[in-house]
Amino acid sequence: MKILPYRISIAAIVVFATWPFVAVFLSARQILLIRTEVTSSLACMLGIIVVSAYQLVRALNQERRCLSLRFGALFMAVVGIALVFLAWRTSDRMFAFWIKEGISPQSWHEMVSEISKSATDALGHNKHDVLKSEIPESFRRLGRLDENRECLIDNVGDDLGIILSYGSRSRRWGLVVGPPEFLQMQTRRFKAYRISMVDTNAVFYVGSGD
Repeated sequence: MKILPYRISIAAIVVFATWPFVAVFLSARQILLIRTEVTSSLACMLGIIVVSAYQLVRALNQERRCLSLRFGALFMAVVGIALVFLAWRTSDRMFAFWIKEGISPQSWHEMVSEISKSATDALGHNKHDVLKSEIPESFRRLGRLDENRECLIDNVGDDLGIILSYGSRSRRWGLVVGPPEFLQMQTRRFKAYRISMVDTNAVFYVGSGD
C-alpha cells in the first residue's frame, strides 16, 4: 500500500474527528447555525466510515495481505467514530461552556435588565411576547436572531416572568428571568436541561427537545 494515500486518509480522519468539537464552538459564537453544526457532524461520521472502508478494501486487495494495515483501517474507523460520538454526547455541555465563557457576569446582568424593560414595555401594550425585532442588541451574544424561537411574558403576582428561547429540537437554549417561584417552576420544567444561575433572578438553560 502506498504510504501517501494512507497518510492522507489519516489526516482526513483527524479533520473529520476534530470538526464536531470545533463546530460546537462556532455555534456558541453564532458563526454556525445549529442545523449546520449537526449536519456537518453527521457528514464527518460518514466521511470517517467511507475513508476507513476505502483503506480496508485497499488492504484486502494487496498481494501481501498485511494484517497490520487491515487493523489500522479498522482502528481509524473505531477511534474516529468514537470521537464524533463523544462530541455529540457532550455537545450541549460544550455549548453551555462556550456561551458562558463569552458573556461576563456584568453582561448577563445588563442583558437581564434590558429584556425585563422590553417585556415591561410589551406588557404595557397588552402583548405577552417580545418580538424578535425588539430583543435587545446585547442578546446577539446569546443567540442568532434567525434562531430565536420566542420570548414569552407571564404575570407572576406583581412581577414578570420571561422565557427567552433559541434553537430547535437538536438543541434548545435560552434565558429564564423572574422571581424565585417562577425560576423554580421553570427549572422543574427544564429538569432534563443543563441549568446555570447567571444573575440573581435569571437562569441560563441548554438541552435537547421541546
